[in-house]
Amino acid sequence: MRKLALFILTLVAIAWCAPSPASAQSGAPGPQGAAAPPSRTAIIGFTASLTGNVNVESTRQTNGIKMWVDDVNKAGGIRLADGSAVTLDIRFYDDESNKDRVQQLYTRLINEDRADFLISPYSSGLTDAAAVIAEQYGRVMVTAGASSDSTHDKGYSLAFMTYTPASRYLAGAFDLLAHLDPSVKRVAIVHERDKFSTDVTTAAKSHGEGKGYEIVLFEGYATGTTDFAPFINRMPADVEVIMGGGHFADTSTFARQLSEKGIQAKFIALLVAPPEPRFGELGAAALGVIGPSQWESTVTYSAEAASAAGLPWHGPSVSDFVARYRERFGETPSYHGAGGYAAGLILEQAMARAGSLDTAKVKAALDGTDMLTFFGHTKYDTSAKRHGRQIGHEMVYIQWQKDEQGKMVKRVVWPAEASTAKPLYPARDQAAAGPSQLLTSLVDGLMLGFVYGLAAMGMTLIWGVLRVINLSHGAVIALGMFASHFLFTHLGLNPYVGLVAVAAAGLLLGLIIYPVAVHRVIHAPHHLTTLLATFAVNMIFIGLGTALLTTTPRNIDYSLGTARLGPVSLPGTRLMAALMAVLVASALTLFLRRTRLGKAIRAVASNRASAELMGIPSSRVLGLSFGLGTMLAAVAGGLIATFFPFTILSGESYQLKSFVIGVLGGLGNPLGALVGGLLLGTLEGLIPMLLPVSWVPVVEFALFVLVLLLRPSGLLGART
Repeated sequence: MRKLALFILTLVAIAWCAPSPASAQSGAPGPQGAAAPPSRTAIIGFTASLTGNVNVESTRQTNGIKMWVDDVNKAGGIRLADGSAVTLDIRFYDDESNKDRVQQLYTRLINEDRADFLISPYSSGLTDAAAVIAEQYGRVMVTAGASSDSTHDKGYSLAFMTYTPASRYLAGAFDLLAHLDPSVKRVAIVHERDKFSTDVTTAAKSHGEGKGYEIVLFEGYATGTTDFAPFINRMPADVEVIMGGGHFADTSTFARQLSEKGIQAKFIALLVAPPEPRFGELGAAALGVIGPSQWESTVTYSAEAASAAGLPWHGPSVSDFVARYRERFGETPSYHGAGGYAAGLILEQAMARAGSLDTAKVKAALDGTDMLTFFGHTKYDTSAKRHGRQIGHEMVYIQWQKDEQGKMVKRVVWPAEASTAKPLYPARDQAAAGPSQLLTSLVDGLMLGFVYGLAAMGMTLIWGVLRVINLSHGAVIALGMFASHFLFTHLGLNPYVGLVAVAAAGLLLGLIIYPVAVHRVIHAPHHLTTLLATFAVNMIFIGLGTALLTTTPRNIDYSLGTARLGPVSLPGTRLMAALMAVLVASALTLFLRRTRLGKAIRAVASNRASAELMGIPSSRVLGLSFGLGTMLAAVAGGLIATFFPFTILSGESYQLKSFVIGVLGGLGNPLGALVGGLLLGTLEGLIPMLLPVSWVPVVEFALFVLVLLLRPSGLLGART
């Protein structure tokens, strides 16, 4: 009986564990003779500017890409012709807004990460660098955040544009202007000298001139520019229209400085920054500013509109995308985020239509793309000369206005059929004819010169007392900027009150640097030793700053309005910085000349051996002098941060200016440094009135060499 029971249990167990007929046949041909295809994963590779000058726009583009990938995977993947589902995995790296790094990383994405398809980085310049690699290795790349026409004039066959081309970016702005006021003709265009901005403004200039507009100023500025006064001052007083800009950081600064200087143009249209929600935080400086946008959350693209146009519809509705993006990222999407998602949709529909992940088949599907999505119409030029250029998508134009409660809001004003509000025109209340450009430039230069002089006083004091060229000077200026920013942003401290803490921190930093890096080598027989020691400190600060603070531009969003001195507008922050620089310089002069400790510093500077015979502790005095020098550099950085954006690398340019100023005024002469700063500031104010702004450093360094040759001790002589 027991054996029978055991036998029955064994049969039951075997029956329970045996595979079902369906599962047993899963690996063999079924009734139709076809195996159920396994799912696959496609790797999507790209780089993102997590740091650097296009960080804001790139971050939003990456948000859109991530949201698209998640949506595809949640829906079960992309269905191919064989019935298999393709899920997506992304690989991306920080390109630091650097072209060379882009090429290295895209090569890595292809060779090491085995990316099946690529999406471009943000910005036309970075995309142009990536397109070379994509073509070289035979990978399809959808260019999400780029619109330069020239990338698609090079014979590439695997790059496909999402945005409206740069040549059409500002064309609609001229059309809107002609609609608003046909009498306006005088236009100034100031633009970033990068690939995208140059392409856009060159095409806009040609378009405007073709419509009869007079381009009274057309000039470019270097990437990273923070002082736009030389360009603004070159604008004729009767200029009616201002166009240009570049990317978010520089365009926002340009708009702020236009407002601070009281420029009353009737029409202002700037690139990239205005469509971003953060641009409205500029307040009055944003009011009336128009910006071309690839897409806005109020557009009315829909499946019904696609049907009426005879086009297929693909992807979520506008309202669905906006609601889910806002829920996930806590903000209304700008066109950068929407463009990232749209680039994914374009690639997704191409893979689905191709029914394969084969590059040639997906390329053919992209060539035939003609569809409508929440982002708008997508269609490509397939000619050999301009292959992959977008020919379906069109721009919309937004303007910052005030709503009924006085709150800054962004509204679509052109084209008329897509507008949600009438344009605010003129953009700013018109004032009487402006003051002499020469006088305005001179005043701007002098105000900036005081701050330059303060920065140079720190360097020349250290040289005068220690005979050390401090190559960490620029890094300390940058740290002063970040210290002031931290006190204002995180502690809510007024930036001018916070200078007391910045000064104390700068002094303490100098007192630490001196014994660690300088004291041990100060008696070395050659100045190169101390030069290398301070250079090492500089590189440590920059390395740590880059790692911890990144190279994303920051600014202190603080305004003191605009003061008037007769016919001249004085930006409040610059005027206050000049006054503070005079106050600090005066305090230093009194300290050196009237106090016992100050006289000890002057004695050590004059003759160290004699000072020691008189009982002065030279080592302590040298350490204090180094601390005072770094304190002045930090305070200068804190002042500069109140009106210019900055990164950890910003101090280097002020260090070079400090060298020039020190030679002009006399190395070792703090008062001479202030005079040299005023002279340099005056040159920077006046030269742009006579020559293009790019000539400013040429003239400055020519003067530097001339003074070295004719009066090596400086205009006021080298003394402390």
